[in-house]
Amino acid sequence: MRNRTIHRRAGWPRATLVICAAGLAAAVGLDLVSCGAETSGQEITFATAISGGAGEGTAQEFTTYAGWRVKLDQAYVAVGPIYYYEGEPQASLLQRILGPGVARACPTHAQYNKGTVLGEILEQHVVDLLAATPTDTGEVFGLAGTCRAVELHLHPPGEISAGSPAAAFDALGGDTVHLSGSAEKEGQTVRFSGGMTIPDEGLMQIVESISADVSLEPDAAGTLVVEVLLDQWLASVDFSSLTEKQGDDYRFTENTQAYNALLRGIRSRGAYRVSWR
Repeated sequence: MRNRTIHRRAGWPRATLVICAAGLAAAVGLDLVSCGAETSGQEITFATAISGGAGEGTAQEFTTYAGWRVKLDQAYVAVGPIYYYEGEPQASLLQRILGPGVARACPTHAQYNKGTVLGEILEQHVVDLLAATPTDTGEVFGLAGTCRAVELHLHPPGEISAGSPAAAFDALGGDTVHLSGSAEKEGQTVRFSGGMTIPDEGLMQIVESISADVSLEPDAAGTLVVEVLLDQWLASVDFSSLTEKQGDDYRFTENTQAYNALLRGIRSRGAYRVSWR
């Protein structure tokens, strides 16, 4: 199990920290410590995978909130490590205790014990999000229990030990994410192709508290699948804001609405779905 160093965020009054910590501890009896304590449970193995999908439409073709009809030709992402937690997702737990609008503000969220780590994948895998079948991310030796939260790491290729063949990383062009396709709206068609590397700032490269509700039992047949919802990645992108081209295709360049909206989409825990198949 990983040990995390806890840093207090500057600018929060000591009284706020004390009230948040005391209230949370009293409400749910949580130990506000790092996740380094030993926990016991029945040892099991379970298969894992990642796939592409969409909340509405398909991974290949969908319509965004802004009315852009998107058709994807390619969609690749480098994922890993991945952690499967028994603890409830932080956002939903905090909101239940402190109320809507307060959860995001309370600095004690960084001190939460995420619960037992039921399994972990320490390698980085390249996933074709348009593939007909999920990408196998390996068999995990873990613990029985209910997986209630998943954590994905989205680091640049090469920073983590590879779980995919070296040739598979070529599709990323050195980036964490690579997308290509077209978007059409009101007679305007925008061809796009390019990658994105998540900025290495704070926890930007980590998608925390992805909601799950999967029972991991001994000898259960199936696979724990994390599904990337591509329509949610691109939900708020205004493709007309793209300004720079490489050849015939526009690129997701920084300081554009499209870049910032895509970055928010990739980092949103609501852009992922967890199921047992």
